[in-house]
Amino acid sequence: MKHLPILCLIFLCSACTTTSVDKPTTISEVISLCKNVNASTEIPVKCNAEYIKDNPVITLVFPDTETAKQWSEKAIEYIGAPFCMATNSANRQAFLVIGIEDLAKGRYFECESQNYSEWFTLNPDAIPQSYAISSEQEALLNKTLETCAQLHNNEELSCTFELVKNKPMMYIAFPNNTAMINRKVNINEKLISPLCSIFEHTESGAFFFIINVEQDEGLLYSCKIDQFSDWLNINNQVENTKTKTSM
Repeated sequence: MKHLPILCLIFLCSACTTTSVDKPTTISEVISLCKNVNASTEIPVKCNAEYIKDNPVITLVFPDTETAKQWSEKAIEYIGAPFCMATNSANRQAFLVIGIEDLAKGRYFECESQNYSEWFTLNPDAIPQSYAISSEQEALLNKTLETCAQLHNNEELSCTFELVKNKPMMYIAFPNNTAMINRKVNINEKLISPLCSIFEHTESGAFFFIINVEQDEGLLYSCKIDQFSDWLNINNQVENTKTKTSM
């Protein structure tokens, strides 16, 4: 990634190739410019403006590193700097997300703190941008999910993982109290601790639904607040879980 300029955050529409074009000064003007760029057939860059959890986010995807190098200077001048200046002036937390398509890699820049995230693997269909993770975290996630799959084949334990309203959720079902007590330490070490650490940077963190099949009950655990819910009836598992995680 050394050939990708450190401030490669945005790019420019065809109208911005002339020096007479005024730079945008408000969030809405930057978003409008982003939409114009995305609609242009002459610009080999995809630009998307959206609000994630009420925070303005601009996502730019370059097809390759050469395109990123070619467009980076104007990108910073006409979209990156104005976007961050406008959002900071409005006291809005905002992010610029950059993707390199042929490398399937991306990173984000937080305007307020002016900090970059680590590079992460792009997988927009599985994990939302607000849950982007680094390559190291991705490796740990894959290992944790492999462990979950292996345990799922064990007759004393069921383990599955999914996103519930874009929140990481792992379901762990024990047949009875004895199995739950015997596997407690192992589960904490191999599943709960790593999954919590992977998504600790996110707003809501990860969740676990711990189920006691014999008792028809389950507990919802939140990594972020390190707290269990009251016992829930597993017949209403999906509804209760989704209600809890949406809070």
